[in-house]
This record gives sequence, structure tokens and C-alpha cells, in this order.
Amino acid sequence: NGDILNYIYIPFEWGQFPDAIGYNLQASESGSFNSIILDHFTEQTLFIAKENFEWDTTYYWRVQSVFSNGEVGEWTDLSMFSIGSQEFNLTSEILTQDSFLYEYTVFGDWNNYRTSVVDISGKEVWNSGLFGFMMNHVSEFGQLFGCSQISNSSGIEIDYNEHIVWNVTQSVDQHEFKQISNGNYMGFVSETELGPIPLGDWTSLFQQLGYQADGITNEIPFWAQKLVEFDSDTKEEIWSWNPHDYYSKQDTDLYGGTWWNSLGLGGSGGSHDW
Repeated sequence: NGDILNYIYIPFEWGQFPDAIGYNLQASESGSFNSIILDHFTEQTLFIAKENFEWDTTYYWRVQSVFSNGEVGEWTDLSMFSIGSQEFNLTSEILTQDSFLYEYTVFGDWNNYRTSVVDISGKEVWNSGLFGFMMNHVSEFGQLFGCSQISNSSGIEIDYNEHIVWNVTQSVDQHEFKQISNGNYMGFVSETELGPIPLGDWTSLFQQLGYQADGITNEIPFWAQKLVEFDSDTKEEIWSWNPHDYYSKQDTDLYGGTWWNSLGLGGSGGSHDW
């Protein structure tokens, strides 16, 4: 009651009523129930509605006991909830009807820190709402891992109700964050170390900026990703592997344009994405 949901598949649940053999469940966009969008009988105390609920809408719902003699009880007090906004307006093109492996697709958006689940038709059925979460890994059990803006791109596991299951406040890279087989968590942490600017067509331009750019002098930050294991209880770093300790900075890309980016033509001037 009073919740703002980030999904359109609605799990209704209520406590068991004395002597009831079943329940009538109703939902409406109006508190007067003059237009009913859900009218369902169930012997359970849980029902998941997958149709007729839409984003950016408020709903009301109630439950009525059904007894073995055919009589019914009073309706419960009204409960209400709202569904937030969808993140994407998508359509799908079905190419091979018989080749579906999965009914749903979950994906994360790198630029805007958001995540959604869509069905085969492209309809969005769940999103991360206002949480600021970018999914980058889903486990075989459906656990969601990724990065969140709640604390400077922290590594995080959340549930489907936007609750934090586990997070580390240390900033981690967006490419992957996950729980590993021993129960700890693993991700990438950016590390920089000075390295030389190799000789190339860009040499004179770097020299004009004040660099030696002689292929020898360690003078520009080389960015790399350190692999880090975090303890699941203490959240402390207990193991890491730093590529700066193992690779020579003489081994860099000379042909893919990354040094032009490092010069500033790609928006990352003053450092090298090694």
C-alpha cells in the first residue's frame, strides 16, 4: 500500500482469512471501482498479474473472502500503489518465431546508469527506476550485478525491488562486477602509472604540449584495470592483479588511433587508455 513500483507485473499478496476457501481479487484505476481491470478468483493468497497494468498509472485493489457455502465476506480496505515511468520506448522485430531461448531480455545502459527487462514483444516490464543502476552481469540464479551512481560508480548487487543486497563503496569500472564461486565479489578498479609516449605521427604535437615524447621518458598516465577481489563480509580488498606489474609499457597500440585520443582528439587528452 502506497508503494511506487518499478515494474508492471504486479504480485498481489494478502494474509489468510479464517474459513475462506478462496478469494476474489479486484483492481481498478478508480477508488470507486467503476472500471475494473482485474477481477480474479484464486485459492491462493498470492497472484501475479501480468496484463492490463501500465507505466505512469495509479491503481487501487481489494480482496474478498469466499466461503464453502458460496457466501462472500466484506471487501478489505482499499490499498493503492503507483507504477513509475518506463525507461525505454522499444519495439521488436520477430525473425524466427520458433527460435526463442528466453522470454525476457535484461540489459544495462552505460551512459545513463539504467537497466530494463523487456519481453519478446519489446515491452518493458521492469526497470531500475530512480536507482541509477547499470547492470553488467546476471548470474544463473537471476541475481543482478553492476555499477550504481549511489556512491561514485560503486560495485553493487541489487534485487528487483531496488534494494541493495551488497555493495562496495570503492569506485569500480563499469565493464563487469560479479559474485564469484567462493562468495566474494570481484570487479575492476582503475589504476594509473606513468609511461612513455611512443614515437609516431603524433610526436611533434605532444612535444608542442611540453612532453618529451621520445618513447623513453615516463611522463603520461597510463590507465589500466586492476582485477580486485572483495571480501563478502568486510568488503575489504583481499586479492588483486595489477597489469602495471606484469606488462611492459613499450607494448601499446600504434595503429588503432588511441594515441590521437590521448592527445585530446578523442576527448581523453592528458592520459592514455592503455
